[in-house]
Amino acid sequence: MFVFIIPLKSQARTDSWKRLSLIFERTLKSICSQTSQDFRVIVVCNQKPDVNYTNSAVEYVEVEDKPSEFGAKDKWRKIKLGLVEALKYNPLFVMHCDADDCISNKLVAFSEKDPNAVGWYFPQGWFWKEGSNLILHKNPDFHTLCGTCRIIRFELLKDQLQQEYPLFSHKETLINGSKLNPLPFKGTVYIMGHGENLFANEARLQDKKRQKSLLRKLKDMRHYRPLTGNIRQEFGLYNISDS
Repeated sequence: MFVFIIPLKSQARTDSWKRLSLIFERTLKSICSQTSQDFRVIVVCNQKPDVNYTNSAVEYVEVEDKPSEFGAKDKWRKIKLGLVEALKYNPLFVMHCDADDCISNKLVAFSEKDPNAVGWYFPQGWFWKEGSNLILHKNPDFHTLCGTCRIIRFELLKDQLQQEYPLFSHKETLINGSKLNPLPFKGTVYIMGHGENLFANEARLQDKKRQKSLLRKLKDMRHYRPLTGNIRQEFGLYNISDS
């Protein structure tokens, strides 16, 4: 069993609940498009988003909003609650996904080929600006820029359930002394310019130097590729304005 955990920001902290719900629904559809169906999705939220999409693999865990916790702290608390909820499934692997990213539909099937693995981090991935016909290939440090970047053996995280903010930094590839393997293909699309600042975006904007460095690299056209139908299908990508 593979469990995805999605922490979702509260309605009170959004610029547009409708748009956030549309962005989240795209992420949810992307996750549920896995070629293997042996997975569950746990969404930890303060209130269920307004989405039309349903899937029997998805469950919502509604928790109280804590005004004293916002941004990264709110996100980490919800990830921990998702890990606790995941205990009932006795999963082999877990993966945290930001609510505005899209993932490859091959992840669950890939993990099933190596059930004894420690897990994987994503050194490469895609950056996509909402509505663009181009997509940027980022390598080799994608996992230091995008939070949706690790598959971790659940056994390694059980001792984290007693900690206030588990899961370490998404940059870490060493979990409790065990080294994650590099995922051999692009696992995530980090989506920008969608008009709603979610957890990860808020944290990244605090690091202006890293943001400027990323923007410089985005200008390097050698790494851009056409956004093909195959990429759209693998990651469940579509324009929010078309939904």
